[in-house]
Amino acid sequence: IAEAFITQGIGKADMAVFDRLVAEGVVVETGLSPQAPIMGREAYKAVFAGFADAWPVSDFKVPEILEVGDTVVIEFTATCVFRKDYYGVKATHQIVPLREIHRLKIKNGKVVHNTVGAINFPFEYIMYPALKDMVIGSLKVAS
Repeated sequence: IAEAFITQGIGKADMAVFDRLVAEGVVVETGLSPQAPIMGREAYKAVFAGFADAWPVSDFKVPEILEVGDTVVIEFTATCVFRKDYYGVKATHQIVPLREIHRLKIKNGKVVHNTVGAINFPFEYIMYPALKDMVIGSLKVAS
């Protein structure tokens, strides 16, 4: 379930795989939604489809999968190209490497929670104009 979701749903942006393998009430913690977790399958599909449209992925590889009970941790690497404007940042057409680790909770044959950790510095630096206010702007200031 987890491997199919990552390789086909995420790797190929196949929304039918999201429908088949992701619970309706999924909770997703990801940098693609920096202000709050994504709540629900339809919201997850919308957020991810927007990313996949602007940043199409190729060279998708899964070097490691670890399973412990109902939790599966999957690491993947990929290459994407910034083809379309995203969150108001103009497309640069640069080829950008990605490396992510997804910790998936599986219940009743569906992904119910996904916590995404990423080492995507080029992506983050390109997206800095949009992310700085969403991420840094919401931090509290010490007195």
